[in-house]
Amino acid sequence: MDSLFFIASKTVGMLARLETWVLLALLAALLAGAAGRRRAAHRIVAGVLALLLGLTALPLGLPLMRLLENQYPAAPALPDRVDGIIVLGGAEDTAAYARWGLAGMNDAAERMTAGWNWPGAIRRRGWSLPAATQPAGRRQQPAPRPK
Repeated sequence: MDSLFFIASKTVGMLARLETWVLLALLAALLAGAAGRRRAAHRIVAGVLALLLGLTALPLGLPLMRLLENQYPAAPALPDRVDGIIVLGGAEDTAAYARWGLAGMNDAAERMTAGWNWPGAIRRRGWSLPAATQPAGRRQQPAPRPK
């Protein structure tokens, strides 16, 4: 059953990709041309070309991403109790890790570093943090100032 789900998920994932539909359309044009339906083949190829030129010339990626990002606030209000913070991946530079054996970040590194602001927000609410969750260097209490 697991392998059936795996195959179904890969098939649906493949069908959801734009390049699969472009290849299927070009295959349909090839079959139409082979069947002697040149006009249909020309129309399909012209449609695919118009689609590819439109996707190349029009900057659709940023507006679509902005719509998705605006659905979720960047710094939501904290609830009364915080059990943990989940950081989504995507900021790791795996090529740098493979090359040098060190963790590297790409242009989405703020995902990993944005969490360091949360302890300050938690402290402003009057909560305390366990020592393991506090940033390094802030675990010790400062020495009292002389009067």
